[in-house]
Amino acid sequence: MKKLYLFSFLFCSFFSFSKDLPVILIVADKIKENSNELFFDESLKVDLNGNAIIDQINYTYSDLPPKFIIDVTVDNDRKEIGLICNSIGFFKGKTNGMRDLFCGPNTKLIWNGYTYKDINVNSVAIKN
Repeated sequence: MKKLYLFSFLFCSFFSFSKDLPVILIVADKIKENSNELFFDESLKVDLNGNAIIDQINYTYSDLPPKFIIDVTVDNDRKEIGLICNSIGFFKGKTNGMRDLFCGPNTKLIWNGYTYKDINVNSVAIKN
């Protein structure tokens, strides 16, 4: 499984680290192209609240259709989110002290003080 994770990580796109452009960590379609696995659980390590303690974006990958179901662990406290994303990444910007998350080209996740909520955006600017 770790080989698949590293392999899929290498095929993700990384973008300029600015407030408006996300850093894309993993893309469901790329895993589907490079794997025969139908389901698996994994996590990405990111400092979400800026306190220098590494937090986790936990996800379950599903092949049908390619997607992730995510939640987060912040300061060892797991927050159930249960939102479906086709990509996972983060923005430099924060809302209520937590990094905004990238969930796909039209979906941004923002922290409302208790959990992440999805907001629909026209299109998140992405440059190759």
